[in-house]
Amino acid sequence: MDSIIGGMNVDPSVLTVKDGIYVFGYSGNFNLTKMTDKFNTVKLANLGNVNASVDLFDGRLIPLDPPFPLPKTAEKTYPGTVVIDLPAGFGSVDPIDVDSVILKNTFLKISTNCVGLVASNNKPIGDYITATFTPKGTAAEYYVNGQKSSQWTIRLGEPFTVEIHKIDLTGGASQLGMDINMNIQIPNLGDIMVTEKIKTYVEVLLEFTNGIDYNLVWGKVNYTMDKSDIDPIRFEGLGDIISQNDVLSIYNPKITLKTVGNVGVPFDLNLFMSATNSKTGQTSPGLTDATFHMKAASNPQSPITNTKTIDRTNGTDGLFKINPDIINMGYDGHTVIENGKNHFISKNSQLSLDYNMEIPLQFGNDLKISVDTTLENPFKDNLDILDNQENMSVALNLNVENKIPLNMQIKLEALDTNNNSLFIVQTDTIKAANTTNGLSTSAALTTTDILLSPDKINKLKDTKMFGVSFIVTSKQDEQSISVQPTDYITIKIGGKINGGIILDLSNKSK
Repeated sequence: MDSIIGGMNVDPSVLTVKDGIYVFGYSGNFNLTKMTDKFNTVKLANLGNVNASVDLFDGRLIPLDPPFPLPKTAEKTYPGTVVIDLPAGFGSVDPIDVDSVILKNTFLKISTNCVGLVASNNKPIGDYITATFTPKGTAAEYYVNGQKSSQWTIRLGEPFTVEIHKIDLTGGASQLGMDINMNIQIPNLGDIMVTEKIKTYVEVLLEFTNGIDYNLVWGKVNYTMDKSDIDPIRFEGLGDIISQNDVLSIYNPKITLKTVGNVGVPFDLNLFMSATNSKTGQTSPGLTDATFHMKAASNPQSPITNTKTIDRTNGTDGLFKINPDIINMGYDGHTVIENGKNHFISKNSQLSLDYNMEIPLQFGNDLKISVDTTLENPFKDNLDILDNQENMSVALNLNVENKIPLNMQIKLEALDTNNNSLFIVQTDTIKAANTTNGLSTSAALTTTDILLSPDKINKLKDTKMFGVSFIVTSKQDEQSISVQPTDYITIKIGGKINGGIILDLSNKSK
């Protein structure tokens, strides 16, 4: 068997020996960049600039013409509010319904401008008026100088920048609100002058100077990856020694799938696989229940490894019974929502999927292989003096020592010049080796004959070729058997002749 299998014209990297058993091995990878590219390019809706105003001292109440000093009675806090409306599409972005966002490089610039009031003595108005911002609710997390802050105070007229680290929509928030308290201090009468006889106020401008960007988006992800095919595998296999009507019953081919990545969404990948015999046009049944459930990573910095083995319980044993020469593979998939749980999409999503296929020469008990050859009639030059026989029979006696865990039978078919069958003779079944757990332990001995009766001997004159077949079948008392390189078969051939031979010696001179 080593000379047959090991001598096949197969890349040694494909056909190897593992644990003493021949194994065809293939490996490759699936391209999942369609999914990671989709996750890496999620676009959040932009947030536009926001304008607000806070009313201060009402200059219309004093009968003096401006400019006039702000009275000490105006020294107090003036409340106001600013609201950032979140656009309708902010919480629903293909392919995720957003519940919360971990932002990056998202800065809110706050500018203030006082209308109707100025500071005197060439001082900035920020010396006398400050604005205290207090976010309302928990829909956003704000950071000032790298520290999380729930309140900050700025000097009027001086720009101020706040970083937003997170926006949380889980409570149904549709806007980010802030209370603003404008505090006026007048150390000395005349420090602040009213320049117009109006209700004075402060203009507030909020700007997202770099737009909105993120590291993570949390929510319910609904993504479907369309079917993709990978390049078919050219399976050399046992094609050269398998006949059309044989059954190549490989017991348990295994496909191991392995993913490594930081994708924060559980994903079901469906593997499609079939095999084709391009000579007969047959296609094998596909796999069953070949879904690979990939668990989500806990965070983008902790890649997770998922593995799954697909074997005969998924129908891999049915792929090879047609003696295929092409193995076709494809896949599709979709995200999974687990009990309403939110998952994340990272701006740096990475995922690789490798497969490793092992096809051990481990045969099921429905195996049938016929190894065929032909040879010329070795007696053709000596048959001219052979007359028709009446009682003579000839037998080839075979003493077989078989350490291959496969039953065998030898069939001999005589063929005439038109390739028509004249007769067929065959041995009894040559017993398979003794086995334990499908591996041969000791050789089995069989004695059998190939018998030629008188009528078959008479047909030798018309025989041009002999077709010789080794018919190989599995042991029925084992669920599966495996062939090892050290398995062998030895056949000792003897002869038997019964009865007298009738010769026509009239042509003796020839």
